[in-house]
Amino acid sequence: MDRWHPHYHYKHYLGPVKRLPTGRWIRLPKERWRRMRRRHPEVTAYEPTVLDTLGRPDHILVGDAGTRVAVLRLTRGAFVDRHLVVVFREEGELEAEIVTAYITRAYELDREGLW
Repeated sequence: MDRWHPHYHYKHYLGPVKRLPTGRWIRLPKERWRRMRRRHPEVTAYEPTVLDTLGRPDHILVGDAGTRVAVLRLTRGAFVDRHLVVVFREEGELEAEIVTAYITRAYELDREGLW
């Protein structure tokens, strides 16, 4: 079975497989989510939104060290009018890996945009 099949090792990942606007598939490993929650506890309530941000971001920008940055403006909850930032790295032709996620008041939208 292809490792990007929706049911491959489903118990090790949070939520469904998401397809980025760039065409790559991305999942969020449970261990990575645990580490992100420890470093950025504010994202805990936004677990489904982290994956949704990758599927339909407001912006995808060029990040540092070969990463990409998906940015979504939050419109509900405790962090209204702030940005959920999900940093990911594209690997190969078909896959991508989430590096981290955090919430910030302002984000540098003047970076080079991809989408």
